[in-house]
Amino acid sequence: MNTRVKPIVALATGGISFIFLAGATAQAQVTLVSSGTATLADVYDTATGPEALTVTWFVVDNASSGVYTYSYNVNKPTGDVQLTYPGGQSTGIPETFSSFDLSFNASLPGAVLNMTVPQGGTVVNNGAAGLAWTFASVDPGNSSPLLAFQSSQPPTLSPASAGGGAIPPSPWSTIPAGQPVAAPRAVPEPATTLLFLTPLLFWPFSSNLRRFFGRA
Repeated sequence: MNTRVKPIVALATGGISFIFLAGATAQAQVTLVSSGTATLADVYDTATGPEALTVTWFVVDNASSGVYTYSYNVNKPTGDVQLTYPGGQSTGIPETFSSFDLSFNASLPGAVLNMTVPQGGTVVNNGAAGLAWTFASVDPGNSSPLLAFQSSQPPTLSPASAGGGAIPPSPWSTIPAGQPVAAPRAVPEPATTLLFLTPLLFWPFSSNLRRFFGRA
């Protein structure tokens, strides 16, 4: 996981730009504190090739409000197909997925402040089990909608999984053969009151985040 703190100016020169919406304060600074790509291995622990999914994420920090925005896309490789069980032989039928679960203690004060609801899908706070999203089935060669939420807690690495496809190769998981993804550290602290959110656009997720902050 890349956890280098990058000022907004450095991000812009690197090809990643943050754009403040109307109403944002001039003093507010948003920094990228974590980004990366992790593998979700299938039920046969395959962590490479078309049978493994990948999760790309970024976490940004609004220094003015102390709020972290966590965002994820789950990616389905071209060529992923349903497999036989037992044996794991290809059936030639394209495989899909339609859910993503992030494991952390979402029940602690400040662990989850706001959540996005994917178009045509759902998001559920399962407390100590974390967050769970559902969305329209994703075909090979495509990605899930942007899945995002806000927290007062900085990132650490946690397990995650994706499902909703045929068994096998669904469900896919970071454990044991995959890699963890960023999630709030979620240590106990006094209840946090979110005074305001500094809206931002993050290319190429700008329209999704605009809708998210519009509901905040």
